[in-house]
Amino acid sequence: MRQRNEQQKRSVAIEITHDSLHICINDQREDAASCFHAESVPWRTSAVALDSETGSQELTVALKRLVATHKLHGQTVLLALGGDFCVTRVVSGKSEYVRQQLHEYEERSSSYFILGHGPKTLGRSVRDVDAKHQHALLSIVSQHALTTVMEAVTRAGLKADVVEPSIVATCRLLGYVGGDHDEPALVIQLGQRTVELGVSYRGQLLLDYRPSGHDARSSVAEIVARHLIRLQRYCDRYVQFTHGQITRVYLVGDSETVLELAKSFDERTELQATVLDHDYVVNHSDLAIDSSTVETMAAFGTCLRPRSEGIQQVSPNLLERVRSYSREPLLPALAKTLWPVAAAVFIAGATWTTALYEYRACCTLETRLETFEPQLRKTRVLRMQLIDRRTKVENLLAIDSVLHSTPWHTITQTIGQCLPDDVWLQSMNVDGNHRITILGVALTEDGVFELVGHLRKYPAIERVALQGTKFARFRAGPVTQFSIECEIQDYDKDSDYGGQPG
Repeated sequence: MRQRNEQQKRSVAIEITHDSLHICINDQREDAASCFHAESVPWRTSAVALDSETGSQELTVALKRLVATHKLHGQTVLLALGGDFCVTRVVSGKSEYVRQQLHEYEERSSSYFILGHGPKTLGRSVRDVDAKHQHALLSIVSQHALTTVMEAVTRAGLKADVVEPSIVATCRLLGYVGGDHDEPALVIQLGQRTVELGVSYRGQLLLDYRPSGHDARSSVAEIVARHLIRLQRYCDRYVQFTHGQITRVYLVGDSETVLELAKSFDERTELQATVLDHDYVVNHSDLAIDSSTVETMAAFGTCLRPRSEGIQQVSPNLLERVRSYSREPLLPALAKTLWPVAAAVFIAGATWTTALYEYRACCTLETRLETFEPQLRKTRVLRMQLIDRRTKVENLLAIDSVLHSTPWHTITQTIGQCLPDDVWLQSMNVDGNHRITILGVALTEDGVFELVGHLRKYPAIERVALQGTKFARFRAGPVTQFSIECEIQDYDKDSDYGGQPG
């Protein structure tokens, strides 16, 4: 009983990467503050793939070694899968858009060949940002790989409660220590073979991006420098609840590679590179840690998952859908199967009875409609005549609109072309008799008379008369204001409205 109580006060998280197991144990003692212990052990020696027979045996042996070392038999553990085994997609926006994108990702999940061939297992988590917007994560893992992991955990005497992506756990740890509280931050997680680049804000993963290419690990700084503007634009456009610019990058992974990468960031980018290690976590949180390494930070974040259960966070669990597929007892399953069948039979019988009643009613109506056949024929003839006359009226109205329309846009354009260089218009008014009054300003009177001459040469304008001029003074100097009246000849399809003045 005492051993069971101790296990209940102990939180254990294990991250499974390509070659290693990273374990983090949190012992909560009644007489002392909780303390975290983390370490790494290799599990792969000759296995080609995790879901192979050799991979299953080697993983089981490594887990049993951890169980014996730390006395974990019967312990419930939290698991994290590295980037070699798990892919995460992030969606933010309006609720309908999020649902549509998640559905599309699930439909394309079988095409993630980076995880291997065969069926995939999905885990999703959605939280409401506000009444109309949501933020969601969808994690994808090979079903064979997940089955291998769960079988190895069971054979080692452990019980798995959660399986989540490592990048999500790393963001949770970063949010716990406040590294991304004021503004989004980049998180780069270096695996044995892969590089995961994420954007984190207050412990939430906003973007999971994997640079492609065999030299991605050595050129991460250059890749980030090229895509930093796009990453910032993504946060501003698609993640409405973030604020601030991306100025920091946190590095997790192999200690030697991480230190070299930090120097590369300092030399080639303006980002402030920080290694997320034991010293940084201790200096920026109230956590007591007796040992840890840079490689164990994801396991550390998974171990903090119980502490964030009261906070609404996006954290998928790949075991939820697996549990929903678990086999139920036979009798409840049969009951669930039979009552829909019985309901379907009852509905079919009621539908047949209703259809028979409606059929008889239709037959009665058809008999009554036969007595109205003469009136119906007369109504059809009148309706066709009405449609024919309405069509004629519409055609006549269309012809009338074409015959009596005046192309004002052409006349206005041509009047504008008649203006000398030192003359400009102030207004042009047209009354119902097609009489135009032009008000304008000229630098000299010669420009006014030149405009009158041009208008008189325009064949579509008649009775051009200069009504008067007067001097005025603008900021640019003295000018001559003028008023000209003219008339537009009646529209004729042969009239030259589009011609140039002679």
